[in-house]
Amino acid sequence: MNAFDKWKYDKGADDFSGIFDQNKTTQALAEEFFSYLKIIEICNQGKNGCMEQYIKYPKAKNNGQGKNGTVTTTRFYKAVLTDGSSIAILPYVGGDSNCGRIFTDKLTDSNGNWIPDGNGGYQTKETYSKQCGTMIIDANGLKGPNQLGADVYSFIITNKQIANWHTKIDSVLVDEELQYSNYEAGADFSN
Repeated sequence: MNAFDKWKYDKGADDFSGIFDQNKTTQALAEEFFSYLKIIEICNQGKNGCMEQYIKYPKAKNNGQGKNGTVTTTRFYKAVLTDGSSIAILPYVGGDSNCGRIFTDKLTDSNGNWIPDGNGGYQTKETYSKQCGTMIIDANGLKGPNQLGADVYSFIITNKQIANWHTKIDSVLVDEELQYSNYEAGADFSN
């Protein structure tokens, strides 16, 4: 949060949309964010290292095709901090001045499987949302278990706030209880 606060202050921004300039590239925004952190290594998009490539959800989640899904970090810009933790950021660009954009999601049935559209693809829905980017923090870097709610926490950066995404870090900070269940990524999904 200190890095974001300093970045906003330096830009004279009132909220996060003031620092996530929609006319810049994702790499330029990631590099700007990283300049506010104490970093020992940077891994740009597509480069392995710095953070596990596949991170398990807090509990098994259907990937849309009947397998246990994961959050994939290959599109993120990642870095290792001096304390050994890892951070990844995926700035969103090309939206409006409030970071607003249209997101397209695949529709799922009651079991979480994607619904075919009859043309070889899947049914989708579009939603407008003011999201500036996504951030993932792995408290112990590449060491396991690399699972949301255990050692990894994810956040959506909206124009006004940084909110939990898939995990509830505030409950860990208050209740000191990890919120995850161990399962095998890629195995057959069952409710």
